[in-house]
Amino acid sequence: GVAPFPLTKKGQEQIKIQAERLKEARVATIFASPVLRCQQTAQVVAQVLNQAKKISQTGGVKVKTNNHLIEWTSKFDGQVREKVFQRPLADYNQGFEPQEKVLGRMKNFVQMVLKKYSGQKVLAISHQGPIDLLLASLQNKDTSQMPGQDMTTPLAGMIRVGFDQKVKILELERFRAG
Repeated sequence: GVAPFPLTKKGQEQIKIQAERLKEARVATIFASPVLRCQQTAQVVAQVLNQAKKISQTGGVKVKTNNHLIEWTSKFDGQVREKVFQRPLADYNQGFEPQEKVLGRMKNFVQMVLKKYSGQKVLAISHQGPIDLLLASLQNKDTSQMPGQDMTTPLAGMIRVGFDQKVKILELERFRAG
């Protein structure tokens, strides 16, 4: 992604509100993209959940970085956000990681969770594009017609997924995180 930019104060407050709703979920582990905003989001959520359990950070919900959850990679990686957004829109259509690769790594993440964290509740904090692609695939939707990376819409969301014999979406909620 573009050069890291932090979660705003408004975003932190929005995440705290959403994290309050997870208190009863008994999340064991939080996985987060290595991107700064996701790491900060994960830390805020862990703090809220650990306060609810009255447990210190070392004994409570753990935050683990997982590179499978990173946003779409592109030729813009490491560039200053303001400069990237000054480019013509047509530039965004070239140089992005192929959808098949993004979907593959997101599916690999799900398989790892199923294998290593069976029976536990985990929270994954990632980015809109990769999550949308994974959700479309899990819902057996045609992903070939999906738009690519949307660098202009900062959204966060909570998705509850159930794993029985098949993966199914139980709940999907999106909210803006400034």
